[in-house]
Amino acid sequence: MASISEFRAQFQGGARPTLYNVSLVFPIGVADNQASEKFNFMAKGSQLPGVTAGLIEVPYMGRTVKLAGDRQFQPITFQVVNDNDWMVRNAFERWFNLINQHEENVGAVRPTEYQVDMVLDQLDRAGNVIASYTLVGAFPSDLSPIELGYDQVDTIEEFSVTMEYQYFVRPEVSII
Repeated sequence: MASISEFRAQFQGGARPTLYNVSLVFPIGVADNQASEKFNFMAKGSQLPGVTAGLIEVPYMGRTVKLAGDRQFQPITFQVVNDNDWMVRNAFERWFNLINQHEENVGAVRPTEYQVDMVLDQLDRAGNVIASYTLVGAFPSDLSPIELGYDQVDTIEEFSVTMEYQYFVRPEVSII
């Protein structure tokens, strides 16, 4: 069993979940750079992406051989503070309208019209990027309602948005 001194020698201070940066540029025609920049401040919570390996089971002589299947990338959900200008919420509603309009049931044809790359950075206590994830081909799949109520005192409106994406890229993580 390792001693506390050995643990302290290995421990680098611990990554902090409060130190992160989100970079999202909305698709052309949905919002301007001001809304994109504001989202980066109003996104008060999220998670770094997860991944699941599919499972292929092959029966062989009464036993099951398990093989790794295709990777599946899990959606990311952001908790967003709603400001009085509604700039970020409006941008997401316009993005949904770009994907599929309310009345006409038509929308963008090519994925490149409504999908964007976005970046999630984990920062250290000095503000340096220690892990970076680029979510390739991201687009919103769920925009939560905003709860209203007379009992909602001492709070600021929030909503969540779930983003789907094709895959993520971590440039600093490569195959050995």
